[in-house]
Amino acid sequence: SSVVEIYDHAFSVCEYLWKITIPASVERIGDWAFSGCEGLGSIKIPDSVKEIGRFAFRGCPIERIRIPDSVKKIGRGAFFDCKKLKEIYISKPDLLQGAVKNPDVSIISGFKHTPKTKTALIAAIREEIKRQGSRADLNCIDTSAIKNMRELFNKFNTFNGDISEWNVSNVTDMADMFNGSDFNGDISKWDVSNVKDMTGMFD
Repeated sequence: SSVVEIYDHAFSVCEYLWKITIPASVERIGDWAFSGCEGLGSIKIPDSVKEIGRFAFRGCPIERIRIPDSVKKIGRGAFFDCKKLKEIYISKPDLLQGAVKNPDVSIISGFKHTPKTKTALIAAIREEIKRQGSRADLNCIDTSAIKNMRELFNKFNTFNGDISEWNVSNVTDMADMFNGSDFNGDISKWDVSNVKDMTGMFD
């Protein structure tokens, strides 16, 4: 895609907008771009975005959002009146100064879960699915220490959320990982160069 900017007010007050995919080429989300989109409960900001404009998501019913490290500027009021907002994941919390008004919003720098074993990973997945539902964003889990993901989602067969940013570079076993699961998400960025067994991964 050649889209590099979502212009100011582009989708402002689109009350029936409930889902949108921001192209990976977008570098700026304009002022008031999604303000007043009362149906927009979740949104993923791609790694290409460098700036989020003033009041960009004001009044959106998003519950949690991840700000990629590529973002260098967040405008005033970007997340004002987001009454359902519970968590913002961001490595540089200072960028949120003036962007969030609700003191109850948790600003999480880094990962929420850092499991070192498959058992601990399963526990973290279970916790987040229980809290967020079957379309949970599980990118709050650091998977860099995990080597075995065999049959990982067998017990979470309705899961179809977001694990696109998982670090699986140390994983050697993904056999039957999604066997029997509803999952059909994007994992195109995964580094699977060390995986030795993918037997029945999506069967």
